[in-house]
Amino acid sequence: MAKSTLKYPLISNDMTGSKAELTAKWQSKVLSQSNEVPCTELDRELVFLSIENGKYYALKGTARRIWELLSLPTSFGELMEKLSAEYRIDAERCTAETLPFLEKLVAAGLAKAV
Repeated sequence: MAKSTLKYPLISNDMTGSKAELTAKWQSKVLSQSNEVPCTELDRELVFLSIENGKYYALKGTARRIWELLSLPTSFGELMEKLSAEYRIDAERCTAETLPFLEKLVAAGLAKAV
């Protein structure tokens, strides 16, 4: 089984489309954890096992914090406000560094965006 560590921040050029288009697309989204992939804590990491794709994922540090903030459905804007305040960074930088990570979380089935 292959391990895939979802790192934060991810390289911003992982995003497809312009930053403005992507940000606009996500503004109306409500994000939450997906309960479809089993999760456990192991050595200060959250570890997820995806039976569907045969991979396991590990989240730590800021990536883990984002996951924790998604324990309750949260709008994209609310998430950016919380992260910007908590990590004392401006909203533009927060969005640029977080958006690719959120896309990967959703693609891996670890989070939902509706």
